[in-house]
Amino acid sequence: MIRKNALLMASALTAFVLVLIGGIAGKLSGVASAEEAQPTAASVAVDEVALATVLQQREGAYRDLIDQANQLLAATAVAPEAVYPVSADTAVAIVLTTVRGGELTGPPELVDYMGAAAYEVSLVQGLVYVDANTGKILANGAIPVIITVDDNSSGDGGSSGSSYSDDDEHEEEHEEDHEDEHEDD
Repeated sequence: MIRKNALLMASALTAFVLVLIGGIAGKLSGVASAEEAQPTAASVAVDEVALATVLQQREGAYRDLIDQANQLLAATAVAPEAVYPVSADTAVAIVLTTVRGGELTGPPELVDYMGAAAYEVSLVQGLVYVDANTGKILANGAIPVIITVDDNSSGDGGSSGSSYSDDDEHEEEHEEDHEDEHEDD
């Protein structure tokens, strides 16, 4: 929004400067043709005075526009941040208790997440968004860390320990489904 306003203001100032340059060029060409038609000193002096007056008026209008733009920028840059019930530190605590083994890559940032004020907490595992008003996790893009436990004390004759996860169980069920389909054929 601020960039859009700044772009509009810059466009308006550019248009104004171009019109100013066109006006000056028109006046100068008018002065040159008047000099050719009537080479009297009185007509040249009148045109220079009129030109100086127009330039001063336009310069004053230009300065006023610049002052207005600067005031607008100063007002938007100094705008105080809103205070939310959930602080950035609380958002980090919520995320770190939710994502096991989560490691921060930087401080949380207050962002607009789908129309809600939220803290974007950046972890090595991914981004997590926490609602700044309620503390609810709006989106969890953190990739879960799978921890495998190597247990050699299970009495299995010294064989290397193996880890068994839900993914292994899912894979076995998937293979059984394929076997059942082939037996039906």
